Amino acid sequence: MHDKIDSLFGFPGEETGLLATITIANVINLYKGRKTGSVEPFATFIKKPKVNKVKIMLDEGVAIRQICKVLECSPNFVNKVKDRLKA
Repeated sequence: MHDKIDSLFGFPGEETGLLATITIANVINLYKGRKTGSVEPFATFIKKPKVNKVKIMLDEGVAIRQICKVLECSPNFVNKVKDRLKA
């Protein structure tokens, strides 16, 4: 995508930065980004190592704040894993 935008605006080989590139792409309707309401498939989500560690600790009955301290993750992430496992 960088090459296409750079060629449109005459910046061949010049580093414009990701944010600048996205802004330009938004203006000319090239940037699609993450779709609203998109969710990662459960099968790929559960395979991640950090998700697996949180799952094991939740099964052992460890408190959310303790999991956050041990794994250095946010409470939102732990709650996300907990909610996805319930569904």
